[in-house]
Formats: sequence, structure tokens, C-alpha cells
Amino acid sequence: MSLLYRHATDWLADIEPFSRWLLEMPLREYQLAPLRAVMQAVLTYQGLEFLIVFPRQSGKNEAIAHLLVYLLNLHAIVGGTIVYGATGNGIGLGIDRLEARLDNPWNAGDWTRKARPDRRILGKAAVVFLSTHPTAQARGQTAHHLLVIDEAQDQDPAHIEAVFTPMRAANNATALYIGTVKLTTDVTAQPDNAD
Repeated sequence: MSLLYRHATDWLADIEPFSRWLLEMPLREYQLAPLRAVMQAVLTYQGLEFLIVFPRQSGKNEAIAHLLVYLLNLHAIVGGTIVYGATGNGIGLGIDRLEARLDNPWNAGDWTRKARPDRRILGKAAVVFLSTHPTAQARGQTAHHLLVIDEAQDQDPAHIEAVFTPMRAANNATALYIGTVKLTTDVTAQPDNAD
């Protein structure tokens, strides 16, 4: 049995060793703490909502890519989807980061791409990438484990509530809103969202 598979249980027990040893890109404590809270909610189907606000250039997209690869590995046998919603360059950046982290020694060559909708698949689990632009056709997907909305400060809250929030309902999936505060009027800067 290879070294990779001997350490699988240790690496899948927590995202810190997974990132450090398998992805060879250790996350910082400010990244690990919120990701652990999100993972606990995902694994226990609590249906919680999280808002993570990182300053620009602090590794927000990198941390989310680690989370997605980790969850794909955990759910590769049982299946289910994670829905990742973004606009503009956010979709491309999310896909690029995910693919780069999936090309690790354990998963390289085992994941696939499919289109309509755009998704990356590992075993029976997938991350589905959807545009959150109000004119995009995004209805009809199910988030079995997690719904991620990138750049939450740039989103139309009414559109997210009408189109993306229902994707969580059937499985009590966790929601993760990530972004950066640009203005004090942004959804990421509102006091109700600071909990």
C-alpha cells in the first residue's frame, strides 16, 4: 500500500494535515478556524449559514479551494454536489483554483470535467459552478452538502435568496458566503451579517 493511502485516514480527519501534507500548501490559522466551523456544519447537516470576510490578497480563494477538494474527497464514495455561485471572473478563478488543488498526488488523473452546467467531479461527488448574474439560468440545481456564494458583496441579495437559497432546502445544506468589504453598505459589512 502506498504512503498516500496509509495516511488517508489521518489526512481526512482534519483539513490542516490535508492541506499541509497532501496539498503541500499549509493554511494559516485565520483560514483554518472558519473552515473547520463550516466543515462541522456540512458534516452534521445543520443547515447553518456562514459569512467569511477576508481582506484582499489574504488567501480567500485558496482557502475555499482547499475546502472544496477536502469535501470532494470526503464525499467521493457517497456522492452529492456542492454548488459554487459567482459572477464574472469569480467563476473562472474558482475553477482554476479547484483544478490546481485537485492536481495533487492523490487526486491527479481521477477527477473529470463536465459541462452544462460546468462541474468538476471526483468519484460520485461534484462541484457545480453557476453564474449568480441575475440573467443567468441557474435554477434547478441541488446543493447536497454546501452552497458557496463568492464575492457576496457584489451579489443581488434578492436574486440569491430567490434562486440559490432553495438549492439548499432538500438536504439542509450549509451556506457559505465569502467576500471582501468594499463599502460600508456592502452585504458583507452589514451588522446583521457579522454573527
